Amino acid sequence: MRRPGDRLRRTLRRRRATRQLPRPLLRSLRRALRTVEAGDPARGARALTSIADKIGARMPIRAGYLRLAAGRAWASAGEAANAVEMLAKGLAGLIAAGQTERARRLAASSADLLEAQGLQSAAASLHQRLPSLFVETTTPDAEPELERLPAHCAQCGATLMPSTLERESGNTWACAYCGSRVVPE
Repeated sequence: MRRPGDRLRRTLRRRRATRQLPRPLLRSLRRALRTVEAGDPARGARALTSIADKIGARMPIRAGYLRLAAGRAWASAGEAANAVEMLAKGLAGLIAAGQTERARRLAASSADLLEAQGLQSAAASLHQRLPSLFVETTTPDAEPELERLPAHCAQCGATLMPSTLERESGNTWACAYCGSRVVPE
């Protein structure tokens, strides 16, 4: 026998399932982030890339952010070629998903990161690839106030920055890595 709210519950469950990573991938994401933080960025970058490849078609924005995280991890490992490749793929994924202005901001910070890691040639290579990625600008996305955000995602443990959050509605944001809700405090 069906209850009055069953149809709504099923609909909400389906919508939530499309926004968040499946549990096995969420566990893999947590492991990958811990691996990068523990001092093995190359292994963490490979895991982040693998997760991004698995969700790429279903969740292109999250896949783009995961590729950017993998690029940052490769930069930490000193692997310039892999870092530039992943950063460019991540930016291209965000642009393809309609996140052009956010990708512009992340491109600048990614180039700065490469220079800070002492990878000037990689930063120059990324700068050379950027014009081919960006075609048309859109209006900038609204960002939450930085001081009101939690430092880490409660679900996956990723470091939260305004540039890596997705707006759900009003003052509700989603972690770009796992899709869980983040409400400014």
